[in-house]
Amino acid sequence: MSRRRLALPCLALLAACPATVTPGQDAGPTEDAGRDGGVDAGQPKKDAGPPDAGFENVPLSDWCAARATALCRRELRCLQSSDGGLERCLALRLEECDQAALNVSAALGRLQYLPKTAGDCLDAYDTGACSGTPAACATVFAGLVAPDGGCAAESECTQEGYCYLYDGRCPHTCRPFLPLGAACDGFSLRCRPGEGACEMVDGGDQRCVGVRGVGESCPDFDSCRVDLACIDGQCIQRVAAAGEPCGLRSGYPLCEDEYFCRQGQGDPPPPGVCVRKAGVGSTCAGYASCLPSLRCSGGVQTGTCEPKGPLGHTCLNYGDCEDGLFCHPGTQRCTALPGPGGDCTARGSSYACAYGAFCDFSSPSGQYTCTALQTDGQRCSYDAQCLTNECEYGPLPDGGYGGACVEACSHRADAGT
Repeated sequence: MSRRRLALPCLALLAACPATVTPGQDAGPTEDAGRDGGVDAGQPKKDAGPPDAGFENVPLSDWCAARATALCRRELRCLQSSDGGLERCLALRLEECDQAALNVSAALGRLQYLPKTAGDCLDAYDTGACSGTPAACATVFAGLVAPDGGCAAESECTQEGYCYLYDGRCPHTCRPFLPLGAACDGFSLRCRPGEGACEMVDGGDQRCVGVRGVGESCPDFDSCRVDLACIDGQCIQRVAAAGEPCGLRSGYPLCEDEYFCRQGQGDPPPPGVCVRKAGVGSTCAGYASCLPSLRCSGGVQTGTCEPKGPLGHTCLNYGDCEDGLFCHPGTQRCTALPGPGGDCTARGSSYACAYGAFCDFSSPSGQYTCTALQTDGQRCSYDAQCLTNECEYGPLPDGGYGGACVEACSHRADAGT
């Protein structure tokens, strides 16, 4: 998927944000919030709703800007970002969403978009959990291309197949998921999700075999159902809810995001129980002991849960700072991600760069620098070096052979046809 040339959405949408909600230990879920409306966001006032009675019907052309607005409103509400970080938040969220590709997919009849559902999805960010995606967002888009049809993006295929993006063609092809017993390789030939796993069978061939349930033997993680983990050759529960046992074997099951596994002393520690993480002002000990939107002021020592640091704030680790910032190891201050020419080694931003740049790994290790993303026609080694996020290998103008950045297949009006 291609990166976009950024144009920030109207900040006026954020002027009527819901009041900031302090994530606290006594905060309960909102009415009818369900599992996606978790308790870490607190409980907003009854009249704390989206501006102008919600997003309502969101035109496709406004989707990326509206989504960025909804996500950043949630970050403000949940203390994940400050007013000073608003523009940075909007830029980061727009970077995640390719509006041009969505427009092309819908215009070609390859992608269904539901404006009313989109509004419901974005409104859901104003209440409930401070992380994750609301359940209402699952059906905003739906792929319409059947297996063997042409596609330019992963989202364009129906649930019967997947868009294979590595065939060097445009358009690509929606390949069908394979039934049990079919030959597979787990990459270009994939088994149906939730039904089969690609495994080595007698004779050395790889075949789609049925996924295992709780307690059944397994050779690797992919052999178990998606809600299970393969630990010590057996499928066990992957995630536990509040009050359920955790850390039974090799740390599994894990706890949901809003909870941590309270275990006794020992090496290894004995099994524990999932307990809700601490809210603002509560005592904490360790990076993962506060709710996901907060940080522990004491680092690995005992401290207090507090909002993540804005630009210039003191910090101990990357997770102490607002999104789009990093904890500089030299100054221990929350610092903006570096642009072209900046240090992205472990002594700097630890391989992260600001929008419009990538960490160039072609330099000797320890000398990595942020480099401007390459435009169409410029040389590249892999997709992430290109502004379009597509590096295509082939003959070069100078007579050699190598990679060059090209226009994204998902942006071409004819998608290669």
